[in-house]
Amino acid sequence: MLLTCLLAMTAVVLGKGGKRNLHTGEVVGEDPVIPYAPAEGHGAATLDKRVWQLRRVMEFPSAGDLWLFSTVYPDGTVAALEELVGSHGGVGGEQTDAFMFHPGDIEVPETRCSTDVFHILDSHRNAPVIEQPVRQEDLVPDWAPSTLMTGLRRVSRWVSLALRCLILDRTAYKEVVKDPYMTGPAMLIMLVTVAASNVLLYKGLYPPHILGAWAVWIGMAIIIFFAGWFLSRRGTFARTFRALGFAQVVTVLEIFSLYPPATAAVHAIVFFAGILTIWMGAATAHELKGWRAALFPIIAILVFVLGSMLINSLLNGAEFTLQALFGDMGMQQQ
Repeated sequence: MLLTCLLAMTAVVLGKGGKRNLHTGEVVGEDPVIPYAPAEGHGAATLDKRVWQLRRVMEFPSAGDLWLFSTVYPDGTVAALEELVGSHGGVGGEQTDAFMFHPGDIEVPETRCSTDVFHILDSHRNAPVIEQPVRQEDLVPDWAPSTLMTGLRRVSRWVSLALRCLILDRTAYKEVVKDPYMTGPAMLIMLVTVAASNVLLYKGLYPPHILGAWAVWIGMAIIIFFAGWFLSRRGTFARTFRALGFAQVVTVLEIFSLYPPATAAVHAIVFFAGILTIWMGAATAHELKGWRAALFPIIAILVFVLGSMLINSLLNGAEFTLQALFGDMGMQQQ
């Protein structure tokens, strides 16, 4: 907690372990402003900038005698009086991470207050409108057959990305998410790995099982997309599909389950690695950060577990139905 007050008409910042005089710069004990000026992350700022901001407000003729700030937590949130993530007139944390949506030809220097922002915008007043080029990737339809085939032909690129996704390279997931041409490869990876896992699981090629597994995978992808969109309000299904398709590459490790002594260990490794790749891919697709990114693995685990149960139920039901059908036809299924 931080307390800025006027002592003998001088603005002083008081903290639990020390104080700082905002005019002379004198610090006694621990500098209470340092936690509100991290070098990186949420609310990143220089110490001089935070001191300047505090002193500026306390020098207003209408400033109060006391200015109380709440704790800034490691995830960038603060202990607001209302049930929000920020406070009016607060400092520090993600509440100070503002953004400006502006034309690309505006130069935006470092700002310290709203007055600086005004000068940036005012300097652009009556400036001519410059037509901005449309990004090429925005013109590419994700699901068009030509897009799918073009992506599949770029074998060296998508194989390289798949290997990097396998070793949990987050930049690879970012590239996959942004590239619409990776939709086709993501679909191919999903179809092949899900089918192969099914063959290994049931010790043979059984089309109804594979069709059911594909359908359930798509259902899980849809659920994960809505979960991610609910947490971030960002992303599209195509971006999520690409991320999850490439995350599916981790199941190639199931090949090692053919060695009987390692079967149980391989299944466990693939399960937990799958949870991790799903989280990394979906979090990247939806640009999840902070507590939202931390919460997403729980959702991914629930979807993964419930989805696996649903797959088994569907496949067992399909098998029972086929056995009954063969029985009615006087045929014995082996």
